[in-house]
Amino acid sequence: MEQIVLGGGEFQQAHQLLPYLIKTWRIEISIYSKLKILILPSKVPEHYYEAIEKCLVGFSCERLMHEKGEDADYTVSWILPVQNYDKVYSVLNQFGQGYNIPVIPIPSKILHCITESDDDIEIIENEEVKEMTQFNYNQLTLVKPNDSVEKYLEENNVLFPLWGNQITAIREGIKNQGRVFLADDKGLGKSREAILIAMRFKLDLPLLVICDDKLKTMWKKEFHKWYPKLRDEDVRILESHKRKMLEGQTYIFIASYEIASKIFNNFKPDADCDADISESRVKNIRSVILDDIHIFSNLKCKTLKPIVKHLKTCNRIIFCSAVPNIKRPDDLYNFLKILRPDIFDNKDLYSCRYCKGEFRNKHSLSLKNDGFSNVKELEIILYEKFMVRSVRKNEIQPQQRCLVEIDANVDIVKIADSFLHKLEVQKEYTKRKHCYNNKDFTVLKNSNLKFRLEMKKNTLMAKLQGIFVFVRDCMREAYQNLKNSNSKNIAVFCNSKEVRDHLKTEMTEEGYTVCDTTQGSFGEEDARTIKNSRHPVLILIYLNNVRTNYNLKTVGYAIFPELIENPSKLILAEKLVFTGDISQKKIAYLIAKGSKSDQFLLKELKEKQWMNSLYFHSLSDWKSYPKHSSFDFNDTEMVPEIQTMIQQNDPGVYSSLKGTESNPVDIDDLSGMTETDQNQIEKGMNDLVLIESNDQSFSSPSQGSEIVLNISKRS
Repeated sequence: MEQIVLGGGEFQQAHQLLPYLIKTWRIEISIYSKLKILILPSKVPEHYYEAIEKCLVGFSCERLMHEKGEDADYTVSWILPVQNYDKVYSVLNQFGQGYNIPVIPIPSKILHCITESDDDIEIIENEEVKEMTQFNYNQLTLVKPNDSVEKYLEENNVLFPLWGNQITAIREGIKNQGRVFLADDKGLGKSREAILIAMRFKLDLPLLVICDDKLKTMWKKEFHKWYPKLRDEDVRILESHKRKMLEGQTYIFIASYEIASKIFNNFKPDADCDADISESRVKNIRSVILDDIHIFSNLKCKTLKPIVKHLKTCNRIIFCSAVPNIKRPDDLYNFLKILRPDIFDNKDLYSCRYCKGEFRNKHSLSLKNDGFSNVKELEIILYEKFMVRSVRKNEIQPQQRCLVEIDANVDIVKIADSFLHKLEVQKEYTKRKHCYNNKDFTVLKNSNLKFRLEMKKNTLMAKLQGIFVFVRDCMREAYQNLKNSNSKNIAVFCNSKEVRDHLKTEMTEEGYTVCDTTQGSFGEEDARTIKNSRHPVLILIYLNNVRTNYNLKTVGYAIFPELIENPSKLILAEKLVFTGDISQKKIAYLIAKGSKSDQFLLKELKEKQWMNSLYFHSLSDWKSYPKHSSFDFNDTEMVPEIQTMIQQNDPGVYSSLKGTESNPVDIDDLSGMTETDQNQIEKGMNDLVLIESNDQSFSSPSQGSEIVLNISKRS
């Protein structure tokens, strides 16, 4: 059985793939860590457990018990040292032949990739780069991480000290021979890491940086900043795809994805340049940095095809992405194939092993690639040999996000709560839309939006003076700590024009500097005001128009007086405050005292998994500010009268909800509303640390590695 053709793809090693595709029990061995092997039997009788355990006698195995679940049909597993892999596989293979159970070994290339050490790398310092039409890892000029690398780090750590995560990333990038995926969070210095990794391999110059068209100038400044040895003529921005742009003694080129695609697409020389020189110059580009690669979820798109084709001949390839778009193992294959084509050279085998490869249906021979399998093994491979990722919560001191309860106007709070009362009634009837015609349901939907807007507006008006008092106290503290902190300014994120105008008027009368960016972006005057001010500045920002190009490094306080339904805007604003700065800062969400409306909005945010992505810490730095309450949203109940009316199906509720010209909805009618007991306000403050809940990339693995043997049955 030398070759099998399925769905147009060639299975070169069918004996390795068939056990993945047939519906039968099997013993699957996969990498779990560098130290251990794990055996997982699935749907196997107890006498099979006893037979497996007898086979493992003498291999220092450890037995683990598990609960039977939907995805794992096993209750017992065994852990063994990785040094015994060859002997264990031989014994299990004999066991599988006796019981007619196939045993799937770890692919030899994967095993060697994980278990190889730095001592296996030979040092080749002065070897000319040979021209290759196809990348060959064995012909690559290798650099061993040794004392010369430490000396290289010391030389580039004089003017601007390297952060701890940057030192780790540079070491790993050099260890991986300049073929790495940098996936640090925004603001942790990916550009500096990529530059220093690429400049370590000078034999592979010239270097091409491919980035967004708006970032070309930024990359040129970064090169001169982080690698001062470069002259101005050593770095060139390619404004067009003409080949004469590549002539000269330039060592670093910066181009957009569109221009780079045209350069690599068809070697057509220009009339005013030497064809041989330009073509040779393009082919000699052996180092490439691709910035913001996450915007291309599919490397087979038209723009990237010529670039990917050229990457096959490159020696050093560095991917940069602050948001690695890794939702499924199938999304990783194209990146892994580019970085190590000597290991990942068979898409069908990759799909079977990591994507739970199965036939789409009984009449098709094509494979599905949307599944998950052996995720732990893929995670180890990714972080050990390809990806370097530092999460903001691990590198920056915990950001202090607090719920601060401020004083509010009681009468206006009651008005806001009356709209909440009607909104709760309406939500119950909206769920039963099939009971009414489309016209009535449209009325309910429109009134829902109206009630919500009125509720939020009145809640903000109720705590308007409390917002001003809190912001004023923060400004006073900022003046007191001016000498001890570089983050002196205060940013208020709010959509309400009334709140911004009130703060601007009152704070100006108090003598503070106010910068109002109501247009949604910082202008030159705003930037000049913030930069030239020696005193703290109050920055008013329209929350819905927050942009990623905001420079909020000097902001020490971020205040959110208004709660919105979209948690992504809140998270984006917080990240902008912490971009490029590792100092400790403070974030406060202001809640009206005794307001059910703010509790309702916080409960909605929790349902959208915003509050679930946070955890609390004790905080003593906010003792001078108003006490806050740690609301328990699960204790919030619907008004009892509403539930009673719903159960009795009182038509009067629905008619009064719609309102008529003769009987309009009375917003001051508070009958049926009861005051729920508020939680006791605790002393001190609570801060919450943001963990990226939408980040679906694999988490960083713990040190050490193991091998997993799975026995499972395909369904």
